[in-house]
Amino acid sequence: MRQQSISSGDAPFAASTRGFLDRAVVTGRYSAGLVRQFDAHVANRSANIFQIFSEIAGLEGVGTAKPSRTKPPSEFKGRWLNGLWHKHYTQASFLATNLLLHWKGDKLLSLIKSSYGGREFFDEQAAKELSYRFVHDGYLERSNNSKLTGEWLVFAKQDSKAYYLTLGSHTEEDEAIWRRCKACAPEFPDLQIIQEDR
Repeated sequence: MRQQSISSGDAPFAASTRGFLDRAVVTGRYSAGLVRQFDAHVANRSANIFQIFSEIAGLEGVGTAKPSRTKPPSEFKGRWLNGLWHKHYTQASFLATNLLLHWKGDKLLSLIKSSYGGREFFDEQAAKELSYRFVHDGYLERSNNSKLTGEWLVFAKQDSKAYYLTLGSHTEEDEAIWRRCKACAPEFPDLQIIQEDR
């Protein structure tokens, strides 16, 4: 069941967060904890939550959803998160990470060599071309191939429905993410995976 009620203790953004989620979520469900995470990001200006709403809308098959430019959803492996799923969402703070992942090894060396453009020295024009192609072309190519990375939207699948449980970070311990998912058990008593002990 979608979490619709708003208590007096909820952040002032809760009503609008739930409204955006209700428009993005067609058949799925979302946790109160996820709403709190969104509200904290808005209050702290620490993430563009609309990027995450867009990824949810895409997962839900909303007709107006923008095409995802991030990696496809995949199932976690390992002790703590096995059986749960994640979908990447990207943020401006992941620009450098995406560029470094794109320009690995020989690909970067080839870019540097081609930036010389037949000139004898690596002059100002070569530096401009290299920086433009490194940032613009690298990000655009990764985006067009739906390979952008970022943080995670963590969800479960059951009975043709998605249950959006929490946001996760590459720098977090898997156990910490699992504990937040497990905390959703009272909200979703029929969701088997979070009823388990690990």
